[in-house]
Amino acid sequence: MSTTRPGFTRSLGTNHERDRLERRVTRVTVAIAALRDRASEHRPGLGGPLDELLEGCVSGREECQAVALAYGRLIAPGCSERRLVYAAYFAARDREEHAARIYAHHVERVRRIFT
Repeated sequence: MSTTRPGFTRSLGTNHERDRLERRVTRVTVAIAALRDRASEHRPGLGGPLDELLEGCVSGREECQAVALAYGRLIAPGCSERRLVYAAYFAARDREEHAARIYAHHVERVRRIFT
C-alpha cells in the first residue's frame, strides 16, 4: 500500500512544483527560440545547434514525464506485475538520464559558440 502526503500528486510532487517546472521549461523554450531567431540574422548556420538544443530540452521534458508516469504505476496499489513495472521505471530513469546528458552536451556546444 502506498500513501502520499496531502497536496502531492504521485508523479510530479506538489502542484506548485509541477507548475514551476512547466513555467521554467516554457521560459527556456521561448528563450532558445528567440536566441535562434536573433542568431540566425548574425550568424547563418547557427540554427542547427540551437535547434538541437531545443530538441534536447523537449526530449528531456518528455523523458521526465515518462519517469513520473512510470513511478505512478510503480506506487499504485494492487500492482500485479511489480517486477515488470519496476524494470519499466528504471528503464525510464535511464532514458531520462541519457536525455539529460545529450541536453548538457548541446548546452555546452552552444555556450562555446557564444563565448
